[in-house]
Amino acid sequence: MLTGLVLHAQQKMQIVSVTQGDDLVEQANTSLQFIFPHFTAGNVMYKNGKTIDGTLNYNILLGEMQFVDPDSKEIFALADSREIDMVVIGNRIFVPSTGKEFLEILFAETIQLAARYKGNRLSHGRQTPYGNSSPAARSTDMTAVDAGGYMTSLEAKENIKITVNTDYYLINGKKKTLITGGKTFLKVFPKDKSDSIEQFIQQNNINFNSRGSLISLMNYCHQL
Repeated sequence: MLTGLVLHAQQKMQIVSVTQGDDLVEQANTSLQFIFPHFTAGNVMYKNGKTIDGTLNYNILLGEMQFVDPDSKEIFALADSREIDMVVIGNRIFVPSTGKEFLEILFAETIQLAARYKGNRLSHGRQTPYGNSSPAARSTDMTAVDAGGYMTSLEAKENIKITVNTDYYLINGKKKTLITGGKTFLKVFPKDKSDSIEQFIQQNNINFNSRGSLISLMNYCHQL
């Protein structure tokens, strides 16, 4: 069983503002596109017991696990994620979720804590001749600007904000529960532990948007 995972700092939301005419890719740098600053040695473990070594990274903005082809050196997304049990990169563990997405496992016991990273862009309208932005705003999935795994040079045609959100989930068997606060957290655990967990939450000022707080809470729950 996987325990003792390393704590990695991660904000609930990261934001980069891009002004009309700027290079979108230069502004949305590698730290926003990928979890790791470089493609890193890892293992893809399949449900049939097969393990494949590779050079991997998770593309947050595209929501897919990618690898470097050892022959062509091109970047591809992992296929058939339904057949994958987990992906291990360094000391960090990822499991398939919906579609091409993976969740990062932050605490691995009977009830697991996981993080979902999602990139979006919010348009703030085009620049007017008078230097103001038009009021139109819309949210668009970042997959609209991908090319071969990396975002290529792309001039912003309007003012946009690129956001990377982190949502936290509890996984119990096949059921995933989005953590929105104490009530959703407590529902996943047995009722006879609710009072003790709630007391710990209050005494320790648990922030449900902080992975540090959540891991501390999970450690406490596991000891009950």
